[in-house]
Amino acid sequence: MAQPSERAVDYEPSDAEPWLLAALAAATAVFLLVAPCILLLIYPVTARSSTDVGRIRDIPSPRLQVDPADDLAALRRAEDERLSSYGWIDRDRTTLHIPIDRAMALTAQRGLPGWQKP
Repeated sequence: MAQPSERAVDYEPSDAEPWLLAALAAATAVFLLVAPCILLLIYPVTARSSTDVGRIRDIPSPRLQVDPADDLAALRRAEDERLSSYGWIDRDRTTLHIPIDRAMALTAQRGLPGWQKP
């Protein structure tokens, strides 16, 4: 095996040819000059029309939650009211909701279909 000092060191001669860099710069400049002209040929109406932007109407401020604790308490009161009352879910199908305590008592009394009774 060859020792590190005996290996030939070969460096890259150059990063890029100067004529290639000049050609890329020239192509970019030509593109930037020609592209708007081509777009005007494709969309001629845009050059004639002027869009006059009037005064932007006042944007309403967002509705912020002023009192989160009070809002959470109101939500929980509404949930407790629904869980402890009777009411219609669907009148056409005659589907009701019943208080959670009553539903648990009925489930304990009747059992669940497919489950063994204790």
